[in-house]
Amino acid sequence: MKKTAVVTLIVLICLVHSIPFFILINIAFKSPHDTSSKWITPSYLYLENFTNAWQNAHLDRSLLNACIITGTAVVLVVIIGALASYPLARFQTPWNTFIYMLCISCMIVPSLTILVSLYKLVVDIGGIDTYWAIILIQVTFALPLTIFLYNPGDPVGILLSVSKQHQLGGRRMLNQHATSRVPLPVFAALLCQGPDRGNRKIISF
Repeated sequence: MKKTAVVTLIVLICLVHSIPFFILINIAFKSPHDTSSKWITPSYLYLENFTNAWQNAHLDRSLLNACIITGTAVVLVVIIGALASYPLARFQTPWNTFIYMLCISCMIVPSLTILVSLYKLVVDIGGIDTYWAIILIQVTFALPLTIFLYNPGDPVGILLSVSKQHQLGGRRMLNQHATSRVPLPVFAALLCQGPDRGNRKIISF
């Protein structure tokens, strides 16, 4: 009985949360001249809304910008993050530990708290309406999380044991590091490209 009540409650919650999507789909396929209730599903499909939205909002340009920015940022984040995190993990000295903690501490600072100074900096260096400025900002914000993900728990575990046993050469060791840790930084870089990032608002194309 209790399980049935829980399942029923979950279904009701899902239905309530699906209402906005239902209304959105109804409106999307309705003609602008259709004044019927938004709760009524249209008996026809009006696809001009999607064409108008694509053309008026210049979504083709936005899609191209997103591909260029995200693709470049992901590649740079993975390469720079790997190059930065490997020596920090490989050589566990007090100085490297301090640098690692300094990088990780940047994750504590919300991006919106530095938005004004960041905008002023971008204006001063002539980065408004440029690809390189937004890519630089995205890479900078993604690197702390990338370095952290490259060094979870025991940061060098397998690499150190393999190195001590002389089972892998330098190139194969680097390949082991890359293949075992690259997916997480890629996810981190993509995560930092989300539309909720405040720093994305400072540049428009």
